[in-house]
Amino acid sequence: MQLTIRQARFCDEYIDCGNGAEAARRANYSARTARQMATENLSKPSIQAALQARQQALAARLEIDRATVVVAVLGVIEDAKEQGAPAVMLRGWIEIAKMLGFDKPEPPEERRNRPLSPCAERVKDRYEAMSDNELLELIAAKE
Repeated sequence: MQLTIRQARFCDEYIDCGNGAEAARRANYSARTARQMATENLSKPSIQAALQARQQALAARLEIDRATVVVAVLGVIEDAKEQGAPAVMLRGWIEIAKMLGFDKPEPPEERRNRPLSPCAERVKDRYEAMSDNELLELIAAKE
C-alpha cells in the first residue's frame, strides 16, 4: 500500500529522531494527537515496512551491519568498565540484548527446560534446606 505524503514524512522523521510522538509533530500531525497518531502509524504494516526499508538503506549507505554495531558497543562497554561507569556498561548490554533479540520473552516451554544458573541453583538449594519455621521467620522479617 502506498504511503501518504504525511506518512512518508513521519517515517523520515521517525528514522531521524526515534520518537513516535516527536516524529508525528515534525510530520505536521496535530501536537494534541501526536502520540495517538504515532501509535496508530507504527502499528500499520505499510509504515513498518517503509521504516524497515529506510533503516536498511541507511545502514547500507553508512556501511554498518549488526556485527559492526555489536563490536562497537562491546568496545564502549569495555571503556566504561575501565572508567568505572556501571550505568554505561548496563546500557550497552541492554542495547546488545535488543539487537540480538534477547529482550523478547522466551516461550514457556523453553523456560521450563532451561537449567538454572549456578547462582540460582545455590539459592534454591539453600531455601530447600531450610525448615518451615526458618522460612516463616524469613518471611516475617521481610514484612
